[in-house]
Amino acid sequence: MIISEFIVADEPENEAERLALVIAYELGSGNLPPDAQLQALIAETVARFQMPIVQVSIITADEQRFRAGTGLEAASTPRSVSFCGHAILGAAPLIVEDTLIDLRFAGNPLVVGRPNLRFYAGAPLIAGEGLALGSLCVMDIVPRAFSSGDAEELVVLAAAVMARLVALRP
Repeated sequence: MIISEFIVADEPENEAERLALVIAYELGSGNLPPDAQLQALIAETVARFQMPIVQVSIITADEQRFRAGTGLEAASTPRSVSFCGHAILGAAPLIVEDTLIDLRFAGNPLVVGRPNLRFYAGAPLIAGEGLALGSLCVMDIVPRAFSSGDAEELVVLAAAVMARLVALRP
């Protein structure tokens, strides 16, 4: 579906099961306390990739909630404009080196308005059930290159984030 010159991500085929797991982990709530270990993983990700924006993003039925991170003031965005909504559709990281030349994102409000994103890389947060709950993403306001080695490292960090989310599961 195309809305205002950007493409809204489709829902995964297993959306009902994925959303049930987001609820079971209590990740869609805006009332989650900060977690020092998640913030340490964010700091490690910032140091590794030298990105100004790093987020643990959880995709709920209608929004993208930021569980931990740095570089954004918002606690959430509508799912319809989320990059992470696209990232949860596959097992491999989603890499967009220049948002202005990718038709999925060129007209996205997060690209053409604040925070003016020009680079995005997100590795899905895949639970043991094989369902992607969200992503660990790195973003910048300038285009960037991202190597296959970078993508592999992002996947390792995303697995560590997912392990922490499992440990925090009620």
